[in-house]
Amino acid sequence: MLSTLQAQVFSEDTEIVRAAFAELTEIGGEEVFQFYVGLLESTRPLIRNRAACGIIEIGDQRAVQPLLHAILKTENIGANGTLVYALGHFDCNNLFKEICLILFYHGYEARQMAWMIIDDTEFTVALADSLKIRKHWHMLKEDTVRQKQLEKLELEYIEEFLDDYLL
Repeated sequence: MLSTLQAQVFSEDTEIVRAAFAELTEIGGEEVFQFYVGLLESTRPLIRNRAACGIIEIGDQRAVQPLLHAILKTENIGANGTLVYALGHFDCNNLFKEICLILFYHGYEARQMAWMIIDDTEFTVALADSLKIRKHWHMLKEDTVRQKQLEKLELEYIEEFLDDYLL
């Protein structure tokens, strides 16, 4: 039964895909979790997003690193907001550096989801991460092209957020 549902995830019929994901998520368990983690590598955003939503329902903290890997893949930038949303359902207190990189370099939707994580998280920041983020922040402040992509108000919010955490 699982193999049939797993095959249906790749159907061109969106209703079949939706139903297969719903049933797989309801079944849950290790095999479904591992299947969903594997789907985070898909080149099809719909499949990645549905897998991420299933991972939220399963609620397994082991999903954090695979989600981060999918979020930070260059080819997923601009199509990773749902992945960041899913990440926010897990413990992110040690992900200061990664959340900052999303704020600095990712698209609008991913940044909005990162702000939701920031609002809900008290970060633990390692010195090495603090130094790396400070370096990225200074580079961003000198990048006039990227600054134009970010609104002035958002740059101010980022600076205020960083002031709370950077040493």
